[in-house]
Amino acid sequence: MPRALLAVLVLLGVALSGCLRNDPADGTLTPTTPGAEADSCTNVPAPTWSQQDAALRGANAFDYVIGLICDHSGGAPKERARVPGTPQQVQGAAYLHGELKEAGWNAQFQNFTGAQYDTIMQARGGSHAQWWRDCTAADQVRMRGLPFSNVEARFGSGSRIVLLMAHWDSKRFADGDSDAKRRTEPVLGANDGASGVGLLLELARVLAKEPASTTWQYRILLTDGEDGFEDCHPLAGSTYYAEGLSAAERTLFQAILLLDMVGDEDAGFYRGCGSDTALGDRLWTVAARLDVRQFKNTTGCNGITDDHTPFEDRSMKSVDVIDYHFGEGFPSYWHTTGDTPDKISPDMLGAVGRVVQQTLKELPIAP
Repeated sequence: MPRALLAVLVLLGVALSGCLRNDPADGTLTPTTPGAEADSCTNVPAPTWSQQDAALRGANAFDYVIGLICDHSGGAPKERARVPGTPQQVQGAAYLHGELKEAGWNAQFQNFTGAQYDTIMQARGGSHAQWWRDCTAADQVRMRGLPFSNVEARFGSGSRIVLLMAHWDSKRFADGDSDAKRRTEPVLGANDGASGVGLLLELARVLAKEPASTTWQYRILLTDGEDGFEDCHPLAGSTYYAEGLSAAERTLFQAILLLDMVGDEDAGFYRGCGSDTALGDRLWTVAARLDVRQFKNTTGCNGITDDHTPFEDRSMKSVDVIDYHFGEGFPSYWHTTGDTPDKISPDMLGAVGRVVQQTLKELPIAP
């Protein structure tokens, strides 16, 4: 099916489902209010990657990032901040679903509401529950009415599951900005979220060109609602997905890998995020062999709460590859309006992608 037609059909399917909708106007400043500054996507060319290339390319991953964060559907390209409850969220979900289907994966939406997430948190909570409990009454009401949409895709017929994750949403307000006006604007999230998504889309494209494994089933989970720590829905998508797994299903997950903020050319990936030391050893050993020096052989995660956390809360081991500079924290533009396409390095995406790709090839066959 032609890409353009597929995208139109998918977009209509999401919109008609009723699970994704725009919040009614309440008279307050919203994340979609235009800013005075120039749009960071205006001069960014439309993606031009080829589905035929069998090699993993950082440039392709970058194009997938651009396809998610910049809307080239008509006129001048414009920023697409994927804030839950906005039309841009609908467009983003449709884009992801379409690209995974185009790559040959069995892709589906996992739609849910803030009310369903709230029910999980009320009953169980987790290590990220404090942000949820600290929300104001008004924020809790707004949260319960929000729509969310995870996008999951599967490839391979094996009974042992490898789960690859990244979050695709972006923050409603740039609370990290020093300028008061910019703190009312949304975060584009080029690195914080979209970089991992772009890399997984490229990995999906490449893996689909190999024979489907009868030992492994690869799953890609692109989560919605991760960046809701100030909006009363922290880690919404990963929490909903992990809670929906039965005890028997959870035993099938042999490797869980989260990629978050993996596109900065000055990235530093420290060990220790997640409890799967065996998978961590493999990743960092492969990185050393491939001379990807951004994988620091030092423990410096400091208990970061991220999309791997709900799985850890449910006794599932994981690894989080996240850009966190020991002693310094996250990149300076984190959670600001400065998280734009110019912060993404195709070379870095390619380097991290090759580490992940080679690690997958070396996963042990025996249980």
